[in-house]
Amino acid sequence: MGLRGGRGGRPWLYVLAIAALVPVLAGLLLLALTRPAPAYPPLDIPLREQLSHARTLMETLGPGLAREGEVRTLRLSRTDLDIGLNLALERRALGPARSRLGDDGLDISASLRIPGLPLRRYLDVDLRLAPRDKHLVPARLVLGGLTLPEPWAGRLLSMAVDLSPYRRHVRASLAMIQEVNLEPRRDGAFQLAVTLRWQAAALRQALGGKKLGLAGVDQAHLALYRNRLDQVKGPDFHAAMSALFQLAQARAEASDPVIENRAALVVLTESALGRRLFPEAARPPGKRAWRLDGRQDLVQHFALSALMAALAGHELADLAGLYKEIQDTARGGSGFSFTDLAAGKAGTRLGEAAIQSPLAARQLQQGLARAETSRDYFPALADLPEFMSQKEFSRRFGGVGAPAYQAVMADIESRIAALPLYRPEGSGAR
Repeated sequence: MGLRGGRGGRPWLYVLAIAALVPVLAGLLLLALTRPAPAYPPLDIPLREQLSHARTLMETLGPGLAREGEVRTLRLSRTDLDIGLNLALERRALGPARSRLGDDGLDISASLRIPGLPLRRYLDVDLRLAPRDKHLVPARLVLGGLTLPEPWAGRLLSMAVDLSPYRRHVRASLAMIQEVNLEPRRDGAFQLAVTLRWQAAALRQALGGKKLGLAGVDQAHLALYRNRLDQVKGPDFHAAMSALFQLAQARAEASDPVIENRAALVVLTESALGRRLFPEAARPPGKRAWRLDGRQDLVQHFALSALMAALAGHELADLAGLYKEIQDTARGGSGFSFTDLAAGKAGTRLGEAAIQSPLAARQLQQGLARAETSRDYFPALADLPEFMSQKEFSRRFGGVGAPAYQAVMADIESRIAALPLYRPEGSGAR
């Protein structure tokens, strides 16, 4: 028996022909809708200013917003939006973006790189969000010149969110938005006013049950670590690390090791900085002159970056460290220091391992309990360039992101990866 029908008696030939044409037509459509280069150049805002805006936003959404049900309003300029969009897209190599704010709504335009293609192709995306009932809703979506009206624009965006690996995060974040308004400023421009009601429980569920901020750590909890730190004599920071993580290891037998590690890092950082880090915290212990490689400043970079990574993720810790170095260079302070950046990156690595999972948290505790010196988790940095003026830094390394700069950063990463605590035969925390 065979397939028969039509005058030629071979309909399967038509099926094969159509099947062969589908990928060809899809390829031609892709070429028609995309371009070989992005429509916009990289964002022409100095990196120092970008980091400053990002840091302001992070501080606004920092631990001070962690109380359940608290309402706060973020006011974002066009520059804030451009920086946020481009930081998010460029870190994933997706391409540049631009925004426009007016009384009629918010326009977002981006050139998004299509992944998985042998040639670079970019799809131009233009999204119009119009005000409606104190919110912004999709009014128009243009994909490579193909315009989708309001109903389809909203449906396609909703489908894109549902297919995204970040769908739970996006949905939980959108649920916190109470209202969105377009406000005129004195200079004639507009700003976006986003009013949020903090919902830590919903975010925690979206993150798969991961703890947020100081969840699970109360003042009585921190007091145990502060009392243990008071018993450590001398300026050796490794002695302080060993003492507190030995306590964390002992307490983790009947507690959550991730929470214990966070408590240890909070107390270490407060002691290194000599100031309170969270509004609800009791008076922290006095500032101690802890030293790593004989230097107090390295302790501060290391401890603060470790805590920021343990609370908010490594990208925040890296951005804060880079921002500080650029500010020092621009203001004529201590200058740009690869040593400080490396200390921060080493802290970030430890902070990530401290909260990556209960198993990783326990392995880190075990590794630190066995460590004889700080060289198990802190690399040798004495040969790295530091105290450079902006002119010298630009002359020697071409600025942030230049090949010479990237080479030094790659060297720093390799030094950290080679530390005993992070080797496969070490603690196994990573």
